[in-house]
Amino acid sequence: MLRKQHTIADLSSRMQSTMVPQDFDPKRRAKVFLKLIERRSRSKESLLDLCDALQRITPSTFQDHYIESFRNSHWSELTNPGVSPSTLENKMSEKEIRRREAVWELFKSELIFFIDHLMVLKNCFMEPLKKLQVDGYLMFVEPANLFGNLDDLCYVSHTLCRELIGNLIRDSTQHDFGSTGVLLRPLKRWSEHSKDGQVYHNYCLNYDSALTYLESLRKHEQFNEFEKWCEQDPRCRRLQLTDLLIAPMQHYMKIPLLLASIRRYTAEASEQDMLTSCLDKLLIISITTTVIVESLEDKMMWLKNFERLQEIQSQLIWPSVSELEPRVFIPELLRHSLARQPCERLIANPKRQLLHEGLLTLNGT
Repeated sequence: MLRKQHTIADLSSRMQSTMVPQDFDPKRRAKVFLKLIERRSRSKESLLDLCDALQRITPSTFQDHYIESFRNSHWSELTNPGVSPSTLENKMSEKEIRRREAVWELFKSELIFFIDHLMVLKNCFMEPLKKLQVDGYLMFVEPANLFGNLDDLCYVSHTLCRELIGNLIRDSTQHDFGSTGVLLRPLKRWSEHSKDGQVYHNYCLNYDSALTYLESLRKHEQFNEFEKWCEQDPRCRRLQLTDLLIAPMQHYMKIPLLLASIRRYTAEASEQDMLTSCLDKLLIISITTTVIVESLEDKMMWLKNFERLQEIQSQLIWPSVSELEPRVFIPELLRHSLARQPCERLIANPKRQLLHEGLLTLNGT
């Protein structure tokens, strides 16, 4: 059976039905109000339960005390234990001292990056999140979307630290430390484990979406409480989650600079050529990563600019021509075109850039 809809009679009947004071029923309003109170109480209860669960979590810790023991060591302790660095340096040329310091800096930077950034991100943020999800909390969070392939980065960095210090200790003598061959062996293994830098590439590609995902998570009160609890861990050293998320990209682009410093102070031409070959390979990967990072940064700046333009656009009212001049006769052919204001999308244009936001002062001349 066909039914007439969108007719004048149908419209009038709808208007009459809407005029019935159902929305002003006190019983109905009381029920809605009680539901709102119930929702808020549930939210507070779930937040309190989360806080109790956070207090019960056993902190995850880093167990490799062997490589951690070299954190405050000096390279001279590997070659001449018991001899002060100043005494040992007096017997060497300035260039050799700089070379050994650069070699040790390569190891120390990887060690500090692994302990102070990767393991903090893993043990202070990712592992507690997974423990909470086992108990049914923060189930709306996807760890892979936020942390990417963090486990792969931890494995690659940890392996490089172990192999670097192992090679340096095994092949060091009183007259030799950190030769080119000693360095290239663990670097070659590092290249294999990282799949020629693909592990870092995958992390960089996920970084932009991870920040966007983090902003969406921060709209949840429970996640804000979790993030605040994580950042109170002394191991974070006042670093925030965003500071730790960007650390792998910054460190990866630092490795070629450290190798270039070693090559600068290497005397033998044959060893310089070996370092150059290794450095060229890393530079190609690093340049590609840099391009990706710069592209991501440009996209983020564009996105923030466009979102701000959309906010400004939503605060402006653009009345149509018929609303501006109700008495003006508009031909039937133009009514559809003029029903909406042509300028309503003038500001929120993807090609526009917000150059200044704030007060403007007129300087008289």
